[in-house]
Amino acid sequence: MKKRFLITSIIALSSFASASLVEDAKKAGFAPIPNDEKALMKLVDNPKNSLNKAKVELGKALFFEPRLSKSNLISCNTCHNLATGGVDGVEAAIGHKWTANPHHLNSPTVYNAVFMEKQFWDGREPDLEAQAQGPMQAAPEMAISKEMAVKRISSMSGYKEQFKNAFNDDNITFKKIADAIGAFERTLVTPSRFDKFLNGDEKALSKEEQEGLKTFIAKGCVSCHTGVGIGGGMQKFPLVKPYKYAKVGDFKGDKNGMVKTP
Repeated sequence: MKKRFLITSIIALSSFASASLVEDAKKAGFAPIPNDEKALMKLVDNPKNSLNKAKVELGKALFFEPRLSKSNLISCNTCHNLATGGVDGVEAAIGHKWTANPHHLNSPTVYNAVFMEKQFWDGREPDLEAQAQGPMQAAPEMAISKEMAVKRISSMSGYKEQFKNAFNDDNITFKKIADAIGAFERTLVTPSRFDKFLNGDEKALSKEEQEGLKTFIAKGCVSCHTGVGIGGGMQKFPLVKPYKYAKVGDFKGDKNGMVKTP
């Protein structure tokens, strides 16, 4: 009887500890991807570019469209490959005419980018729709003009119908191209076991993972890596002193030396 009581007490204490850690994680600033579809859609939607199925499907087609580059070779997926974690796996992104990123920056993942507070490493754009316009026009990336992008997409009859379904008219503009891509990217979310844990499933993380979470919180990692995306805010980098050996390029961040937290 005593043995059974002891085992029951241990299980109860273990459950209490897990529940307490969930609350500690939330207090530290972590937030889960909602497991309710309505709540998730509210979180990822953009009031200025409301999501609909036709727009998302159009954005998906444009995301994989190499004819949105001057060379007809590079698409959004070239650097943000959805098959390899939303990145290209190289130290510095390679663009038009095999040009490496001039600041030796790599391509951040497009997965869960909707949860980032700002876009680009220097945080210069507020959302995915604005961000999508940049790489298409950037000389070291896709190197196409707005006019050429619109001309090419307009020349393909299949796109006319898709734009009409997505935007209720078939007038193709550069902004609509970017808005459609942004709409698709807003759907690229990856709920994980950590989200299940934050949503109350105390068994979603192993004991070792929970110990790691405690350390992550205790050591102050959450000062930068927090929120739904576990990052995405602007922080001073390097924080203490310049890196002596690590390859971090010559990127200086924004005008205040702030860099978006990955």
